[in-house]
Amino acid sequence: MINFYDLETLPTNDESVIKDLEKTICPPGNIKKPESITIWMEENKESALAELIANTSFDGLYGRIACIAWCSDDDKILSTSAASPESEAIEMYYEYLSFSQDKHFFLFGFQKTQDQLQRERTMSNHVTPLPAPGVMARNNSVDTPALLPDGSTSIESLPNAFRGEGKVAKPISIEEAGK
Repeated sequence: MINFYDLETLPTNDESVIKDLEKTICPPGNIKKPESITIWMEENKESALAELIANTSFDGLYGRIACIAWCSDDDKILSTSAASPESEAIEMYYEYLSFSQDKHFFLFGFQKTQDQLQRERTMSNHVTPLPAPGVMARNNSVDTPALLPDGSTSIESLPNAFRGEGKVAKPISIEEAGK
């Protein structure tokens, strides 16, 4: 099953956002004289603001959804109206997606929450990321494995090219190094 969708967006119309954008407008850095700055602002401020407002249509935080159109394979094309509120357009699209899941369609792209990521880490063998090469080693070389808290070496800290080929330097333990 192949799903297609098209999303059309509009720039913000929120006055507080527009006022915040207006505060960010400044002349190019090569204009230094106060009278030149005033002239530039008089001539270019409105067009610069219009460009900033237009660019909010691509910003997920400030842009608005005008309409969404979608279809699966060769099915009928469905869409929301630009006259309907943004929330209704999103609800209609997600209702279709939940209906499509019955047809073995899966939506990709949901970001995992911090809680989900933490659970995955604690359920795996490595609670923290793998140690970097040379951690707690006498020299900071990629061919020197990291030392684990118990003093043993961590072969997982080496690149695959160095694992088990006799090219690995033997790290000196913390006790041997006198640290």
